[in-house]
Amino acid sequence: GSEGETWCSGLDDLHDKCCKHYAQGARFAKWRTALRIDVEKGCPTDYAIDEAAHGLSRYARICQEAGLVPIVEPEILIDGVHDIETTARIQERVVS
Repeated sequence: GSEGETWCSGLDDLHDKCCKHYAQGARFAKWRTALRIDVEKGCPTDYAIDEAAHGLSRYARICQEAGLVPIVEPEILIDGVHDIETTARIQERVVS
């Protein structure tokens, strides 16, 4: 990845948490991972996109194993100096 890129983290002990919340009546859970656009640095990099997808898929599987319906959201941050066409191109790349 590039300097300053982030992706999904915090999945340790998620299964136990999901089971606890299911027992308390929850039936769905939502997780977002944010990807930042920086055209000059080439962000988001393919590595960041792959890591985000992998983390979101792990999250979804853990939720399903605990009986919860997972809602996943790869969030493309709109901060920065890029135009809307760049945002649309990156969004399409991330969700495809």
